[in-house]
Amino acid sequence: MLREQQHNYEVQETQCGFDIIPKDTERKIISATINENGIWKINNSYGEYLAYDFHRLLDRCVNVLYDDWKSPKEEQRYTPRWLYPWMMKTTGKVINHAVHNIWRKKVDGLPEIVGILQKRCFSISPNGGNYEAIIEIIKENNKYIIDDLLKYRASVIAFLYADNIVDNNWMNSYSPSGSTYRTLNKTLMHLPGGVAPGKIYHSISDAILEEPITSKIRMLAFCSLQPRMNQFWGNEHASYSTIKKSTDEDIRNAVKYMWRYFPDKGSGDFRRNKSIESALGRIFDYTGSWNNIDILGLAKRSVEYHRNEELRRRLQEQEWEQRRIEMEQRREEERQAYEEKMKKMKLSNTSLPKIPLPDDKHIRLLKTYQEVVDEGNLMHHCIANYAVKAVEGGCYLFHTDYKGEMASTEVLPNGVVAQSYGEHDKVNGASEYATNVLRSWGRRLVQ
Repeated sequence: MLREQQHNYEVQETQCGFDIIPKDTERKIISATINENGIWKINNSYGEYLAYDFHRLLDRCVNVLYDDWKSPKEEQRYTPRWLYPWMMKTTGKVINHAVHNIWRKKVDGLPEIVGILQKRCFSISPNGGNYEAIIEIIKENNKYIIDDLLKYRASVIAFLYADNIVDNNWMNSYSPSGSTYRTLNKTLMHLPGGVAPGKIYHSISDAILEEPITSKIRMLAFCSLQPRMNQFWGNEHASYSTIKKSTDEDIRNAVKYMWRYFPDKGSGDFRRNKSIESALGRIFDYTGSWNNIDILGLAKRSVEYHRNEELRRRLQEQEWEQRRIEMEQRREEERQAYEEKMKKMKLSNTSLPKIPLPDDKHIRLLKTYQEVVDEGNLMHHCIANYAVKAVEGGCYLFHTDYKGEMASTEVLPNGVVAQSYGEHDKVNGASEYATNVLRSWGRRLVQ
């Protein structure tokens, strides 16, 4: 048995895989086992994780290790956001060597065809895919399909990424109509490498190829154009014929031309697909006519188009900035005007009614803006909010002292008593008295 002490974890080989044993005895042991088809199973508290290659196996083992991890500091109320990624990355590095040794030993012990197909699939699609479909082929022991998997990249991609392959006819899965044609067959027989397999499959299976695509640069151009052809807002003049009219060298020259005007970190390096796809994407963004033009000519038109778009964007931003400045200036002017108005209001008298005031010693009119504010402070209610309205003649505000109680009353210009309350907006004897007296007085306002 192979035992290695690794940091806070011990990796121990078992008959069908390995265990990862934390030093903390309160934490769970992680077990990974491999079956005869090369599928790894990692136990966790929610069930099982599956893995088909070493990198995914290691990644899922580390994730499961931290399912039950808790901070050793009981007083620590939260874990910093950066801590989990850092711990998992560090743990992966620590147990990498021990896990890889066991993984290699177990994989080498699988049936030869399983190991060969796993290496083949992983070399073509290291980042994912439906590996279970490949396992089913191994179980069926279909010699013809296995030969295709070992011979054609396109067959591996089809089984990894197709939703459904009828009768194991993987070539038909690349055709929207379900049947192959000459240019498709030639493309699948000589499918270029260096392009994301999922992107290749979904691009080809959604289109009818006008020509065989057997080079990386041409496949990248096709995969960059194809999604734009499917978008409803796309250019109605766009066509695959633009690529068909262009040689591989024309496509490279077009990419170089775009790099000259729109450089990025990968400009000039044809090994960087992301930079190439960025340049091609800019070329295919052109919304004018594509008739009778190759991709280099399209690139030149696209540069002019993007320059005009950039100029239009800058002019629009300048216009928006000017509008923002004007709006701020207007708001500032309105604020200053409001402050000036409030200064005058605070020194103003409230409007007087057109009839004599009530002849009642218990009731008096609040005659100034400041008296209304003071009334609100005295009575602990919101009468101060009506001070401007009273100055402008929209209401008449009264204070009442009656039998040891106080009240504030609002009377509208039509004589209606809108509200009458004592301290803290409570109805009391003074408010009821003021309502009766001012209601009678208010009737004279409309006579």
